[in-house]
Amino acid sequence: MKKILIFSIITALVLLMSACNNQAVYMDEKTENNWEVYNYNDKPEEKYLDYVGTGLFTDNTNKEHSLVFKFKVHPELRLIEIGLLEYGLEIVENSGNAKFYDVTIIDDNNSQEILTGIMNPDSDDGVLLISENADIAIDYLRRSNVVRFSIADRDNLNKKYVFMINSKKFNELV
Repeated sequence: MKKILIFSIITALVLLMSACNNQAVYMDEKTENNWEVYNYNDKPEEKYLDYVGTGLFTDNTNKEHSLVFKFKVHPELRLIEIGLLEYGLEIVENSGNAKFYDVTIIDDNNSQEILTGIMNPDSDDGVLLISENADIAIDYLRRSNVVRFSIADRDNLNKKYVFMINSKKFNELV
């Protein structure tokens, strides 16, 4: 419940309007400060980075709805977790078999890559980018001021999550 409250508060504070289907994408400059750095309890010399923001998702009716996302980067583990909360409240979970997602990332120069994300069964870790996929996403965050993400469920192409990350401060934190 505490996580939901925190995400709801952050949703109200973060000014981000992104789009599906070629609409304009806006981001407030304050979002560059959305990055938080944490150390692991069992390995204090290693750190991970959190970024929380808002975006949009489309459902089977192609309507756009509010989205809160939590983007967690584990550089040493070569892992990125992307937690998704539909309407800012409902955690996207997977209760069946592993689900695969196409994660499109786009940098400042409109260069893009399509990565493979996975959501493990019976998990609320979100969409995971592992190994090479995480390395590519980290490279985009390092070389760009803003990185756009579009996450599409391979089993339901109408279901799409779209958001942007202000990555200006990413390099100094990694």
